[in-house]
Amino acid sequence: MRCYGSIVLLMASSIAACTANPSGPEHWRAACERVVPSPSPGVPDHDVAQCEATFRSYPAAVADDVARCALRGLATGVPEVACYSKETHAHFDAVQRTQAQLGRVRKIARDRMGDGRAFPDVIAGLVGDADELDAWSTAIRVRPDGDDVEISSAGADRRFGTADDLIAGPDFIYFQF
Repeated sequence: MRCYGSIVLLMASSIAACTANPSGPEHWRAACERVVPSPSPGVPDHDVAQCEATFRSYPAAVADDVARCALRGLATGVPEVACYSKETHAHFDAVQRTQAQLGRVRKIARDRMGDGRAFPDVIAGLVGDADELDAWSTAIRVRPDGDDVEISSAGADRRFGTADDLIAGPDFIYFQF
């Protein structure tokens, strides 16, 4: 719905719809298109697609807040992080704590693998400890990955196999897209 200041709207629902904060995937895409630099003519815009995938990895309220702040930052010059709600800050703090935790668990598992231990011995004592719950109180998952080990968190939605999963792979931690 487009709202025009010069038109008097008689229905309260129309007025509310005009003043509501934009939200959802269309809003996220608009933010990505404004924030991500334009590619060269004729080059597919993979950066915007990656930006949208990042938004989908966030809880919807966090994605809406980040998009709103990114667009506000472009208009005002204020860094977007200064605009984030308490909930958005809490989400990113939880992600950072979990990323650090995944890195610690992965280092322990890799050290044990370097000692020549078999995979069951590598994970003994890593899984099930209260310390090995992620920031959302979900157990961290440890799985063999060829000659390596993959450590993962189900993320904010507490379900494995979704876009917000955090995965410590061979040499880095990333979101599953």
